[in-house]
Amino acid sequence: MSRLPEPFTILLPEDWTPEQAWAVQDCLDELLVQIQARYGAAVQHWLDGEDTDPDPDPPPDAVTQLNLFENDFDDPLPF
Repeated sequence: MSRLPEPFTILLPEDWTPEQAWAVQDCLDELLVQIQARYGAAVQHWLDGEDTDPDPDPPPDAVTQLNLFENDFDDPLPF
């Protein structure tokens, strides 16, 4: 089951050598191993619908988006 917002296509170069194609596949395989090691349990919980907190441990330097609707907008106008 895919949770991507819309389908996408990746176009591959037609002139790759077998060695280049293998190097890309090897890189992707290692990336999958690293993603599974770091995020595997969290992804499985998310796919099962059990995750209510999308990022319980954000990095300390993460920039967060302010929620403009959580504040009260009944402040008096300054003019």
